Amino acid sequence: MEKIVDKIVNRLRGKTSSLNFGRMIIVDACRGFLERLPEITVPRILDIGCGHGHDLTNIRNEVASTAEFHGIECCPERIVALHDSGIAVESIDLEKGALPYPDGFFDIVIANQVL
Repeated sequence: MEKIVDKIVNRLRGKTSSLNFGRMIIVDACRGFLERLPEITVPRILDIGCGHGHDLTNIRNEVASTAEFHGIECCPERIVALHDSGIAVESIDLEKGALPYPDGFFDIVIANQVL
């Protein structure tokens, strides 16, 4: 039974590999930005449409473990998991609502595969 499950999971992963586009590019871009601005000791990073939070988690693990991580996400199940992983999440209809942050609040804003 386990082999069948492994085959199915591997096949599904192969079909979703396109959803992982740009993750390391985003990490590298954040690293470069923060290296050029060392005065930002606790960066604030926002991911619009953060999904499962993979981009923010990668940034936390690879670049900026002390950053403040924020996300915009509309899926209730994901919001709970994001909160549990230490990401401050807001649920906003981006077509109708304004972001609940003051101008200039974030040092980095990500909108990977959202626009």
